[in-house]
Amino acid sequence: MVIFLSIVLSAFLTALASRSDIGMHLTLLLSYVFALGIVVHELAHRLFCAIFGVKVREMRLFQVTRRQTADQQYLSVGGYVDCEDIHSVIVALFLGFAPLIVNGLLGGLLVYYGPMLMETVYTALIIYAGIALGLGTRTSKEDMLLWVGALRKNPGRGVLEIIGLLLFGGLLYYLIDILQISAWSTCSILLAFVLLIVVLNRQKPTRGVKLQGV
Repeated sequence: MVIFLSIVLSAFLTALASRSDIGMHLTLLLSYVFALGIVVHELAHRLFCAIFGVKVREMRLFQVTRRQTADQQYLSVGGYVDCEDIHSVIVALFLGFAPLIVNGLLGGLLVYYGPMLMETVYTALIIYAGIALGLGTRTSKEDMLLWVGALRKNPGRGVLEIIGLLLFGGLLYYLIDILQISAWSTCSILLAFVLLIVVLNRQKPTRGVKLQGV
């Protein structure tokens, strides 16, 4: 619940920051306070780059950039991971949504172990971590559309990968809903599928592309 509320808060502050100076400075202040979420966000991108063998040229875990448009001045808060071009739609999806995966797993650990620690001196830390992870979960438009760039670079392979993902999703749904397989079996199938993707999609270095931060 804390993570969900923090995601809603992040979207609200982003909208507020684009409409008033107060909102912009409030967003900047909260970004510094909850910088942990931004750092984890960028580390998630970096982790999946390492998993898929994607070369990272440059990485910034946290930075504040002042930008100016024709009629508006605003602050851009977040980091980035500058990596080589990505030619696989599946790899692009994993890299683009890496913060959702990593922050989601960490959030799951908080949900599981949080109640055990809420009665201790770590209560405030648990709440802070939950909010920070939630704020860091939100992906940029560039991250979400990263797969589109990969599809344009290699449309034939991209279409086949999308079809493969849909078929796998249908198979998994059949196994879970029709055959009622256990949660452990489901996790094992997913893990085997991810490992297969990693083995088949490790790529050699090419040109660079940036994965934007929050």
